[in-house]
Amino acid sequence: SRTVVQRCAGGGVANPGNVPVKVFLENVNDVATGDAFCPSNTLLFARQIDTEYGNAEQVVVNSGRMWIFGYKTENGTSAPYTVRKGGSLEILGGYSNAVPTLPPERMRPILTLEDGAGPVAATFFTNLNGVGEGGPWNLIVSETRRGEKRVLMRSSLPRRGGEYRDDLSVVRFVGGS
Repeated sequence: SRTVVQRCAGGGVANPGNVPVKVFLENVNDVATGDAFCPSNTLLFARQIDTEYGNAEQVVVNSGRMWIFGYKTENGTSAPYTVRKGGSLEILGGYSNAVPTLPPERMRPILTLEDGAGPVAATFFTNLNGVGEGGPWNLIVSETRRGEKRVLMRSSLPRRGGEYRDDLSVVRFVGGS
């Protein structure tokens, strides 16, 4: 069992051997991707992370437990958050830039809960929705439970208002088992 601290840095964090570990990330960028980032023996606490992998799942909670206190991600062909195999995730604030490089129907959800995801709670908002040529982020959450897929769409959420009128707020999403 060990404790890992990464602060004011970039680069990958992974636990491919799934050893018992507590991980503290503070003010880091591009630290996560793949099933080895947060496997079952990992407790991960992150404060102000910025992950922008363009063509991969950005933050994967694969059976582990993760708490996020502030984040920024950007979209594209990647999915900002994926929770699977009993993993649990709590997001206490952050935003996903909707840099519209894709048409809305090809954009991945901000939060994907695969069958068997543990408890998930999230509060966040979008930024830059509708700017540029691609269009707004329409599919916000995709959750599959016992083979049944449910989605949370942009049209069901409150707008931020003012100059951010095309952006939305997820005041409190709760899902998973």
